[in-house]
Amino acid sequence: MKLSFLQRSRAFSKKSKSTHNQRNISARKEEEIISKVFMEENKSKFYGEKEIAEMPEDGDEIDIGSRVRCHDFGGEWKFGIVTKMISGIPKVQVDGTIGEHLWDEVELLVEERTHARFFVLRLKEVFQGSGAEIQRILEKNDYLVDVSIDIDDLKPGYHDVIVVPGGSARFAQFRIGTSGEEKIRKFVHEGGGYVGFCAGAYLGSKSSIGNHEEQRLGLLNANWTSKPTSDDIEGLVTLKFETNDIFEASENNITCEYRGGTFWERENLGENCFPIASCVQGVEGFDNFMNNKLSVIGGTYGEGKVILSGPHIETTPNLEHFACQLITSVAPEHKRSMN
Repeated sequence: MKLSFLQRSRAFSKKSKSTHNQRNISARKEEEIISKVFMEENKSKFYGEKEIAEMPEDGDEIDIGSRVRCHDFGGEWKFGIVTKMISGIPKVQVDGTIGEHLWDEVELLVEERTHARFFVLRLKEVFQGSGAEIQRILEKNDYLVDVSIDIDDLKPGYHDVIVVPGGSARFAQFRIGTSGEEKIRKFVHEGGGYVGFCAGAYLGSKSSIGNHEEQRLGLLNANWTSKPTSDDIEGLVTLKFETNDIFEASENNITCEYRGGTFWERENLGENCFPIASCVQGVEGFDNFMNNKLSVIGGTYGEGKVILSGPHIETTPNLEHFACQLITSVAPEHKRSMN
């Protein structure tokens, strides 16, 4: 399906003349624009160097979630996803950007992606640390990554996995709100993946064993065990990985960074989750609390896969490949680029 500037003008004018009169142009101007586009469409340079995906058969329609290419007259084609439909006119979020816009021309694409697309929820105004490392690791391994502070930018059917990095679980829950919580649950339940590190792991769990009123997303029916002090605990922990249904670890034991993340106990795991790794060597001074508790758990929520990690595997030097395997293990198997 192809929407020309003329079609867009008429649609807007018909729906709301008072709002969109500025889009009405003279017949001569319309003819000039249509002629210009027709001529440009016959020039190979019009399509740029990027290979154009197969065009859909007649009858396919642009709708929310459609992959499209778009441009303003005189500009280069850009690729993105339709996020809103206004009076039959699509608003498109261009790949690698935040926010959506109206364009002079939009064409539907049939795109076969070979790599998963990840949505990283930015928890801080300054994007660094855990979230920035996740983006770097994934992009280095040819995955597609969108980063946004707005949960509304998570697009089911377009993104394959949502990753929530370290930060504050309470702040993250406050920022996304109840509608954002439901959006994440629906996204995962319908087949999307969820990976949470530290704050993201707290967020994906159900509640605390010490305070059941402190409810989180409940993607995994698991209650976490709070650390024994309100003080910050930072250091290295050694994890031992177990055989499970989601993640096949390339190493049995790893040592990684810990900065106040959650732990779980086996008896507090519900039916939809299972152990992935336990702590065999805790931060010095807190061994008695940490040792033998679960540090990484996984499971399913509806059709989606979930992994929650208390420690920061993703920020630990020399564990980049391991972290990438862990994060991508919840993505569709045919969209993973690493073994």
